Amino acid sequence: AALPAGLDATADVSVSDAVYEHCRDLPGVMRATYRALRPGGVVYAAYGPLWFSAGGDHYHRGLLSNAYNHLLLDADDYQAYFKRYLQPQEDFQSGGRYVELDLFSRLTTSQYLETYLACGFRIDKLILEVSPVALRFKRAHPERFEQVAQRWEGRCTRDDLLIGGNLVRLIKR
Repeated sequence: AALPAGLDATADVSVSDAVYEHCRDLPGVMRATYRALRPGGVVYAAYGPLWFSAGGDHYHRGLLSNAYNHLLLDADDYQAYFKRYLQPQEDFQSGGRYVELDLFSRLTTSQYLETYLACGFRIDKLILEVSPVALRFKRAHPERFEQVAQRWEGRCTRDDLLIGGNLVRLIKR
């Protein structure tokens, strides 16, 4: 991410709401943010739903049992599900455009935190939001939840399947 000349180390605060889960190059975004902040500068970021959570594709539609379709279905079946629920006019915030443009970082909470540290930030505060939809899904469909967990074992944890979002405060060292 290019930062205009003369803006290095000029900002005191960076605020981001519902963006990081859509950054395909989060390390690049964070490096540019780091450069823009003065020493001691602060980043406040809230983001979610995270990819591995219920509705992580921003397109949970229909029944509760569809909440993890983005992780359970193969590509063709997911496209069929996507098209079945697609509205004639999708606004950008409805989720349909995010799927069409594939605007997802696909990171776990640990990977976000590793990115911040690798870019030089100190993690000052972290709040994990547990997804109520994920909890309802796990209670209502334990066998499907186990399918998701087994399919993505090694890529994410069972906790990642329940964490809907993060709120983080970072400090530039």
